[in-house]
Amino acid sequence: IENIWFKPVYDKEGNKKPGLHHIQVNLSKNVDPIGSVDRQIRDIYSANRSLCEDIDRVSYVEELPCEITAKVEISESAIASDLLANIYTECERYISPRIDFYDYQEQISNSGKLDEIFEGPKIVSGLIAQESLQRTVQVIEITAITNIIRAVPGVVSVSQVAIVVDGVVHYDSYQLKDENHALFLQTPTLEQEITIELVRNEEKVALLFDNFLQRMGSLQNSEKFRTGGEYQYRELVETPKGRYRDFEEYYSIQNQFPTNYNLFRSLENNNLSELNKAQIKQYKAYLLLFDQMILHSLRQISSVGDLFDIRSQSQTKDFVGLLDSDVIPDVDSLYRTDIPHLEKHFHDLLDRSELGREKKHSALNILLSMYGEEYSGESLSRFNFYYDPTQLDHEIIRQKKRYIHNIVRINRDRGEGYNYLKQSLNSQNVSGLQFKLSHELCFRYVESRSLTLNFTRLGLKLVPEDDFRAGPDQSDQPRFVQLDDIKAFKALGFRYVAVDAEIQKKSKLSDLMPFVKSLVPFRQYIISSKLVSDGVDLSCYRVGSLTDEADFQLAFLPKDGSPPYYLGSFSSLQKCCQAANAIQKIILWLNLNSEGMHLIEHLLLRDDSHAETQKAEEYSFYFQRISIFMPNWSARFSNKEFQLYTEQTIQRTAPAHVVSDIYWLDHDQMFEFEVILRNWSKRKADLTSSEREIKEVNEKMISFIKLLHSANR
Repeated sequence: IENIWFKPVYDKEGNKKPGLHHIQVNLSKNVDPIGSVDRQIRDIYSANRSLCEDIDRVSYVEELPCEITAKVEISESAIASDLLANIYTECERYISPRIDFYDYQEQISNSGKLDEIFEGPKIVSGLIAQESLQRTVQVIEITAITNIIRAVPGVVSVSQVAIVVDGVVHYDSYQLKDENHALFLQTPTLEQEITIELVRNEEKVALLFDNFLQRMGSLQNSEKFRTGGEYQYRELVETPKGRYRDFEEYYSIQNQFPTNYNLFRSLENNNLSELNKAQIKQYKAYLLLFDQMILHSLRQISSVGDLFDIRSQSQTKDFVGLLDSDVIPDVDSLYRTDIPHLEKHFHDLLDRSELGREKKHSALNILLSMYGEEYSGESLSRFNFYYDPTQLDHEIIRQKKRYIHNIVRINRDRGEGYNYLKQSLNSQNVSGLQFKLSHELCFRYVESRSLTLNFTRLGLKLVPEDDFRAGPDQSDQPRFVQLDDIKAFKALGFRYVAVDAEIQKKSKLSDLMPFVKSLVPFRQYIISSKLVSDGVDLSCYRVGSLTDEADFQLAFLPKDGSPPYYLGSFSSLQKCCQAANAIQKIILWLNLNSEGMHLIEHLLLRDDSHAETQKAEEYSFYFQRISIFMPNWSARFSNKEFQLYTEQTIQRTAPAHVVSDIYWLDHDQMFEFEVILRNWSKRKADLTSSEREIKEVNEKMISFIKLLHSANR
């Protein structure tokens, strides 16, 4: 590609179609635009396009060959072959202007302003010369060509200048047909093709044609060098190097005292009285306090690397260390217990004070502030349905680390659309807006993924609470399921379920499923929306016996005070509590893995074949509009306050020119949408799909969106 332009697209009435681009390309000579070039252009555009923008069409500039005729008087000292090559090169630059690039290293040496030099997108060819960003010349002026030739060193005078296009000679100027055409100067490959006559003292100058070709090749190579060449960015600027200091090796201050103090010598074999030994130990213990403070400070410094390391999986870091006999002789005798027990005591103190997590938060906040960012984790801390205080703190640290790890993409690509020519489901091929929102709203996963598949994996169908209570098979359930009076249920003596530490430690579904396979949801293959939203809280489960502890029943009591219902029966209280803990863990997993979003850009649903006949309301449907689909069944997502918070976050984060429609879907709606989305994405990514196939999947998606839009009015 020699040059490329992005042009706006208008309808028949002259109204601009926002977000659509007509891409016009000027290719190098002898390059066929049909085939791979067109696909590469679309691939690169789709991978870098902005949200709600797309290609309307790609067209190619048709280049017309031209020749220049002239009579040029040259000086006595001029070398004819070199001068003629210079004339052709300068005229070619005028007729076919190209993009020039500056050498990065040269610009760094000249100005040294790295923030200005590296501003904008990464371009391996070099720094673009802004003055070269011009449109192909539409009018070729003969006077301009005359002045260009006259300015070449060694030229005395110029006359009889003309330009020849399609065999027609133009002596004043040449007007291109339109902007879809451009000229290129044909340079001679044979001596008889030379149309510029060189004269000296009114006599024609003979030149060595091989020297002319050699000079032309040299000049063309220098033109290629003007692209700057490819660079390894890290080699352009030398990374500052620090001075290494080993803070793990500690040298005690007791070494600084004179030898006769006997502080740094073993007391066992010294000829000292017991009183002297006791005095020395007393002084060593006194100095040990200062040694310990200094060591603690050094450990703080040595842990800075781990503290700021966002790749580290550890949540806290040991910021303390104990002095042993390798550092201070006989120090063991000063401790009341052995060193391993003391270290454990120190670590317990650290965990209780939460010092490690506080320092980790502070370090991550510093890293965020370097990018002008803050991350409070409000969407988790304010709407916490899943974690105890310590777990919540760990999760917010994890989310902060992930945010910092992806900070470049979050900020740089926040207005970018996803690449619809690549697979999007089960990948991080999502729009910049969705990527940023997934971090802002603390989703566990930022990938585009099915939000209903996890229920299918467990063989469950999520149904509304009323449908679950009116299920087809309730005959095996105890009578209290039907109770309308919650007090009567409490009178049965059902009590809270105790926490089972062993079950709570299990994280794999395969380890949890054996404990719940006899419960009603897994026998009937349906689970209620209330159980999914409230079941993350172990306090909603009750266990009791209706048969004087011959067996035990597990019941679920919704938070809204509605009647409880039966989940299962077990032969022992332990098994009943294990089942309650297991189903709570499974429901928690379902909640965390059901949270996410899908984003559809309406522009990608347009039907260009009927663009002229679209009505005004249909016209506004396609341009600068997105639809966001989110599940409404998890504990957090079913909360009305969180839904409002999410909608406000989306409106605040989305580009100001884009209208965002937000839909909260139940399980059946989301399942239907994901089937449509899967087929639509597949057809959109396949360039071999026919217009009929594309139109069919577009219409299904449009119908689904419009039906939701009408229902939400």
